[in-house]
This record gives sequence, C-alpha cells and structure tokens, in this order.
Amino acid sequence: MRVLLTGIPSILERDLSGELSRHHTVVTLDGDVRDRAVCAAAADCDVIVHGLADGLDPLTSLDHASRGTWNLLTTTRARRYVFLSSMRMFDAYDSAWNVTETWSPRPSTDVSELAPYLAEVAAREISRSRPIDCLMVRLDDVVSGDRFASEAVQPQWLHVNDAVKAISRAVTIERASENGSRWVPLHIVRGGPGSRFPAGKAAAEPFGFSADHRTTDQRSSPITAPRFPRSLAPLADLTAPERVVVFGAGGPLGAVTTAFLKDYHQLRLTDIRPLGELGQRPPQSPGAPLPVSAEAPHEEFVVDVTDQDAVDFAARDMDAIVNCTVVRPDPVQAFRVNTLGAFNVMTAAVAHGIGRVVHTGPILTLAPHPAGYTDDRDVGPDVPARPGDNLYFVSKFLGQEICRIFAEQHGIACPTLLFCVFVNPAVEKNTGGATNPFAISWDDSGRAMAAAVRVPQLPAPFVTLHILADAPHDRYRSDLARTVLGWQPQDRLDQFWQRQ
Repeated sequence: MRVLLTGIPSILERDLSGELSRHHTVVTLDGDVRDRAVCAAAADCDVIVHGLADGLDPLTSLDHASRGTWNLLTTTRARRYVFLSSMRMFDAYDSAWNVTETWSPRPSTDVSELAPYLAEVAAREISRSRPIDCLMVRLDDVVSGDRFASEAVQPQWLHVNDAVKAISRAVTIERASENGSRWVPLHIVRGGPGSRFPAGKAAAEPFGFSADHRTTDQRSSPITAPRFPRSLAPLADLTAPERVVVFGAGGPLGAVTTAFLKDYHQLRLTDIRPLGELGQRPPQSPGAPLPVSAEAPHEEFVVDVTDQDAVDFAARDMDAIVNCTVVRPDPVQAFRVNTLGAFNVMTAAVAHGIGRVVHTGPILTLAPHPAGYTDDRDVGPDVPARPGDNLYFVSKFLGQEICRIFAEQHGIACPTLLFCVFVNPAVEKNTGGATNPFAISWDDSGRAMAAAVRVPQLPAPFVTLHILADAPHDRYRSDLARTVLGWQPQDRLDQFWQRQ
C-alpha cells in the first residue's frame, strides 16, 4: 500500500516511518496540509496518517486541525484516514469512571485538547458524505523507551513502541468496525494497573490492541465513588448590555442587526473594510440591507476577525459581542473567518470578562441524504448538526463547536442564531420558483438578533435557535427561538410558497 504521512509528532516520526516502510511505500506530504493544492497533489495514496505536528502556535494548530483535515479528506483517493488524536480530551472525567470509546470527549478550551477534537468531528461529518474509513487513534501521552524505563511511569504514559504498533495496526487492519461504521474511535492506552484509562474497544476484536509495556503500579487504580461531570445549569438574570461590539457589521445581517440595536445600545461596529466603502457595493439580494458609517455615540473600527490582537482590542470595555462574520466559498478564508474567527471572539470574551456572545451561522442539517435531514420533518435546533463535507457548513460547524466549548467551560451566554434564506418581501416577488422553507425576512432576522442581545436568561450557556418565518410546511421548527427569545416573526412570506 501507499501510505501518506503528514504532521506526525517528532517522537513518533522516525519509528513510525521505519515500521511502515517495512511493508508499504511511505511518502511524506510535501508542503503544508493547509494548502489544498498540496493535498490534491498527494491524492494518489491508499491510507493517510495525519497528526498535529509539534511546536505549532494555537491558531496554526487549529487551522491544521480544521482546514487541514477538510483538505485531506476532500481531495484524496485514499479509502482510509488514520488521525492521531489524544486521550487528553477525556481528562475532565473522574479517573474512577470506566471511560471507553462509548464515552463522548469533553475537551477544554486548551488547544492541545480542542485541536484534536475539531479534527475528529470534522472527519466524522465528512465521512458521512464520502466513502472513506476514518480511524481516530486516540493516543495516551507518548514517551520514549528510555524515559519509560528510567522514570516513574505516569498514569497516562504510553510507550512509543506501543503507539507505533497501534498506528501500524490501524493502517493495515482489514476492517476496524464490526458494524460497518466509517468513523471508528480507538483508545490506545496501556490499560491495567496504573493506567489512567482502561483498555476499551481497541483491546477487543477486530482491532485487538494490547500494550507490550505496562507496569504493576496500583497508585492510579481508583476505588472511590467517582464524581459526575459538572452539569450545565441555566443562565438567569443576565445583565442587559450597554456597550456592544459587532463583528461583521458590514454584511447585510450585521447591517440589519445594527439598525435594531443602535437606538438602545452604544455600538462598536467592525468589519475588514470601512462600512461606508462596503455600503457602496450592490446588495446581496434585492432589498438586502446595506451598512452605513457609524455616527456618534457609536464608533467604527476596521478589524479582521482572523487577527487575534485586533479582535481583542475591539472587545475591550464591551458588555456583549455579536459575531456576524462569514465567508462561504473561499477554502482558505472560510476556515480562517468561520472557525478561527470564532476562536478569537470567544478568547476575547474570556479575556475581558464579557458574559454574552451572540453567534450566527447557517442551519447545519442541509447535507443531502443520507448525511443530513433534508428529507425529514419537524427538524428542530436540538438535532445534532450534519454539515456533511460542504466547505461553508463544515467551517461554520467547527466554529459553533468552539463557541459551545468556550460557553460551557466559562459560563458565557452564547445564543447561536441559525439562518438559511433571507428575503425582503416588500421588494422581492415570487417568480414561480420554490423558496427555501427555511426563510426569514431581513427585518425579522434583525428583531431576532436584538432579542438575543437582550435576552435575560438562557436554558444553557450554548443554545442553537432556528430563525425562520411562519410557513405552511412542517419541515423545520422555530419554537425554541420563540420560547427562549420571546421573539415572533412579524413578516408573512406566504406569497413565496403560493402557486402562480
């Protein structure tokens, strides 16, 4: 087989390449995994082994995990993808729990946990749409043979030879799942006495991994009753913000949001170019809102949401953040804005003690059958996201996961409003084509955004809300937005569903 290696951590690189080279043709990605052309040039392989290299700064690590994973999986002709993930995503669980592959990761906002988690869920969703087997090899902390032999072995240590053994098995095993699943998590741990985690499904057939290097140390074998993870309590008595920074104020959603906030809040409006310049462009659709330059008492900053320092500066002295930034078709900027931008916004919220972030994005259930819910009815915002392999949806999905993890860890109120199609019913007319059932007027979207900025309580730190008009179909539900925000759509769009 032809095996492509990329991003392999230095402690594994030489030994893994040597072991695989004994039986396969091993090649290393020639260039940056974030470069789509580089990935496409290496598409002719049977198996990809992808890790997150050492020494990357946080934003670069997240970019490799998100954009890099999407690039690899949407260009390759390989039928297997092996991602070198981390057991650190399970550290939040009490050590007395029997944590196996059936348990969900609980990553913190630390990038060493967040980056592998994003790569995992990106691979999981893409594999719903593409016929590629994705094996998530979740490694304990890999240490050298010398260190394992000479120092007191720690509960999460894994001998480098055992890690290489497991990865090699993931490359060559005929089938890793008994039920045909295309996404298979595997916990590669020592197991037994002294191990932080037990041997789980990876130890059973068909994978059948067993560590060759263990200890008899009993120190970390817990016998006390374990603690449940912290539950997510509702957020009540949220303070109404006075000062609000809006990122992406130059887009139509940012413009209509500004219109519904400007008489009640002091706004700091930001976008990558001056609002007056952006307002000279043609509208996104007939009658779509256009931005105007800020006037006192409001202010205007030019901010690139991918610039962490600029985002941090713009968030200073603010009470709330509204994030309307978005890029759709560009395979570089989509991840930089939709994913890394969300990280920058949430990092700034934590740094400045901002307790409310209103996030926005597309409905993430539109992947075609069998990946998504396009043929279902009564689809609410509480169903799991299904972005498939779509660039826009995947990059926004990962941004939402970042927001969720930050909100839950830091108790930030983060209502996330999901949209699809916007119309201006006073300008647009039904021309005989079917309008998307997930449609809303621009003004009703602005009313919903304003309600999210002022909502006094949330049922959980992170809540996704469907924003759509009343309609004769029963495809999607918006009842949660009505209950949580106290919002009702005012504009009827019946004309867009009527026969002509």
